[in-house]
Amino acid sequence: MLLALITAQVLTHAFFIWAQKIKNWGVIDIAWGLGFIVTTLTVFLQVDQVSISKLIVFMMTCIWSLRLSIYLFVRNHGKPEDWRYQQFRSEWTPNENVQAYLKVFVFQGLLMFLISLPQMLFIRDEKIINWGLMEVVGLIIWIQGFMFEILADWQLARFKKDATNKGKVMTKGVWSLSRHPNYYGEVTLWWGFYIMLFNYVPWWTAIGPLLITFFIVNVTGIALLEKRYEGNQEFEKYKGRTSVFFPWFPKKD
Repeated sequence: MLLALITAQVLTHAFFIWAQKIKNWGVIDIAWGLGFIVTTLTVFLQVDQVSISKLIVFMMTCIWSLRLSIYLFVRNHGKPEDWRYQQFRSEWTPNENVQAYLKVFVFQGLLMFLISLPQMLFIRDEKIINWGLMEVVGLIIWIQGFMFEILADWQLARFKKDATNKGKVMTKGVWSLSRHPNYYGEVTLWWGFYIMLFNYVPWWTAIGPLLITFFIVNVTGIALLEKRYEGNQEFEKYKGRTSVFFPWFPKKD
């Protein structure tokens, strides 16, 4: 397990060096997805026997991780640094690189390790999934979250690709059910993972989905975006009729 933490930190340190070279902290978003492959792969390579159950858990992690990293790479390639990191640069001056190193890169390496604890502990131990009700429910929740995230990202990418939508707020599709459907999908799939593995890992590994829920809702995701769009009349109307997180039928204007 210690080796998994070290490999996660090696990855984020490599991305920090790259970020310094191109002067763009946003590359850490690509490392975020890849980090979960690195941590689980490190553990996976140390097990004596590879069961179908371990392979399923590992492949589920890889599918989510690669999809997210590829999507973010394509979305951000050739574009200026994400507005979140530009804001951090201005807030952390004059020691912005030191603070970014600790608060963005080193810290995210630690989060990768903590969030993937359920998967890593399951893969490390000699256990096989007994596909009962709990496991099936967890898998269904994971699939639902994963598909919701994919659909939200795809719809938003199409919306932004249309030049006539520049400066507008996305309010169609799954975005009419939640103001942050991509984040809902992200949080949901990690809880699906935990529920699926609940009978095979220590209860305290709930720290994984709890951490990602906390940071997405209160720190790096929803909280920042909601603050960014404060005062935007179109967003305020959208906000008044649309659920902030859990998908639900929109209120009538």
